[in-house]
Amino acid sequence: MIKNYLEFINESTSTSKDLNLDWSLDEVEIKTYFTDLTDEGWKIESENNFYDDGRLTQRTLPNKKFKLAYDIKISIPDYNTKPVDVTEGLLFAIDILKEKVDGKIIVMSHDYGEITDVSDITLNKFVLLKPRNRDTKVELIVSPFITESLNLIVVEDKEFILTELEVAKYYGWDETMGKETELNFHKKGEKIYLHYRLGTLASMFLNNLSHFNTLNTGRISASNYRITDFLPKNEEILEILTDENAKTFTDKTLVRQGTYNTNIRDELAFIIADYRLQARKVSDYNELVKEFDRKLLTVVNFYKEGDVYKLPFDERWLKDFDYLEDYSLSSMFEEYARKSPSLILTPEIKQGSDDDINPVLVNSDIKKLLAKLK
Repeated sequence: MIKNYLEFINESTSTSKDLNLDWSLDEVEIKTYFTDLTDEGWKIESENNFYDDGRLTQRTLPNKKFKLAYDIKISIPDYNTKPVDVTEGLLFAIDILKEKVDGKIIVMSHDYGEITDVSDITLNKFVLLKPRNRDTKVELIVSPFITESLNLIVVEDKEFILTELEVAKYYGWDETMGKETELNFHKKGEKIYLHYRLGTLASMFLNNLSHFNTLNTGRISASNYRITDFLPKNEEILEILTDENAKTFTDKTLVRQGTYNTNIRDELAFIIADYRLQARKVSDYNELVKEFDRKLLTVVNFYKEGDVYKLPFDERWLKDFDYLEDYSLSSMFEEYARKSPSLILTPEIKQGSDDDINPVLVNSDIKKLLAKLK
């Protein structure tokens, strides 16, 4: 998240990590410009940041313009320290920074916000004299802008744009994702991707246990179906059989017109019913996958190669993270998935048809059965 100027906490200075980010200054060098202040007990902290669209940010994203910036926080000394006017030392440091950096300096006061004219500043410890009674308060005001603390935002003029791969290298995502696993960091040119299997994504985005188990195992449980629901009628049996099998079936099992030997007819019907059931399971599973893919596209961009889901980098994954170097890309994606609403699947369950079964295999099994008849 982008923070306000005065909300940055003291962290170690970022490095360019082999990218061509030419920081003009470092923290040690910056502190030497403020010797007059540090000698009087003022605390100087400096942090390298990025400047994007008029704001300081602790992170940069691919394909977006940004500038290098330094957030220099000047904090008031301990209240036991005798107040000393260090304004001249501050103005001297600002002049040095202007010489060292091609850019601009924004002065932010804790009390007054941005100060556009530094000549209005008096940097002194704010003194609140102890009153003699509760109704009396005496304040020492020596300038229009007497202040306890300041932030100097030094912004360099040069603009940078990093590719996805360069951002990954900058934050060390390629280092933390170096193992050959399902969650590995993948790249194609300057683009970066995460790869997942269906079951893994289902575990992230579904809370329906039945749907998750189906997608995770790659099959629908047979307990969801009754084979008796798939038994064919006599006329349906004849439609499925090849001419050869139909003739054999009729010749060997027909008792009278429309009536067949019950045992043989039932055994043959159960063969067809089992094929119908298996075809229905495949059809229902495919419909469930299609529904999952459709709903997944509402929260994640992806394309599929075989059974692998390939997810192009998306900056939405990073929205809850300030320090991108502290995490792997997959862990940030998984946090994004955790905070996304669970997907509710409503697959269209189609009525099965005999077009879904393999007539060659069905008739092969039936032929074997009929061959056993005397």
